[in-house]
Amino acid sequence: MQGNMALGVAEVAPRTARIFLSYKRNVEPDQALAHDVVANLSSAGHCVFIDQRLIVGQAWAEEIEKQVRQSDYLIVFLTAESSRSEMVRGEIEIARHHAAINGSPRILPVRLAFDGPLPYPLNAYLDKIQYAVWSGGEDTPRLIRELLDVVGCDASPESGSREPSSIDVGQRPPAYAAPLPVPGGTLDVDDPWYLARPTDATALALIRQPGQTLTIKGPRQMGKSSLLMRTISAGLDLGKSVALLDFQLVDEDGKANADLFFRRFASWVAEQLNLPDSVETFWHAGYSSPQNCT
Repeated sequence: MQGNMALGVAEVAPRTARIFLSYKRNVEPDQALAHDVVANLSSAGHCVFIDQRLIVGQAWAEEIEKQVRQSDYLIVFLTAESSRSEMVRGEIEIARHHAAINGSPRILPVRLAFDGPLPYPLNAYLDKIQYAVWSGGEDTPRLIRELLDVVGCDASPESGSREPSSIDVGQRPPAYAAPLPVPGGTLDVDDPWYLARPTDATALALIRQPGQTLTIKGPRQMGKSSLLMRTISAGLDLGKSVALLDFQLVDEDGKANADLFFRRFASWVAEQLNLPDSVETFWHAGYSSPQNCT
């Protein structure tokens, strides 16, 4: 988890920014704070999009994607509820993919009275980004000042802000941790509402055997991720070493450059297994990238 977004006033001219505000709708304090932030950023001359500005008849999914892509900043309110929202996650994913190609929008996470671990894949997306903290109404003026400093001058965190957590990787919430139960999302491995299917027994039997390749296929929202998490949990219980690699996290550079992809892949596996990263030591210039990874 990263330190607070404690920002000073930058010595550059203010600028007008396009901002998308992502939050959990119809819950408090998210909605009330969203209105305060929108009002103050708009008063400062910035163009802020919030879902309540959709008009009747608009194709909301297409409009939201367009607005995220056109934004300079994506401000996202993080709470226990919003971190499990598929819409919030989708908006963050759109922002990440567009920023990887075009450099924007910049994601500005704000934790609202919430200091718990983020569920996967949000932890992979956001844990390395500086965040702002709001604990109650008394923090609203400070939060607004910090956001105005960032979007008005594209400021960076001061050197006095807290550094990234020094907790050892093995002590952090694992990247494969399933989110808390939410309709339509991945269920926790111990969730009492999970309905086991015949395929579960097949997967759990295969994970006990060495040298197996298991492919989980199915339509959307049919429980593929939940079964994957249960299979991983069973493997860990058996004492197996598990590395979960989500290739949706591979950026455009990695997709376009095979050598870069394989080097990162090898380092990624080492990190997941808590092994020393010795890629540069053993990478042989005379071998192909797939050979080096074998």
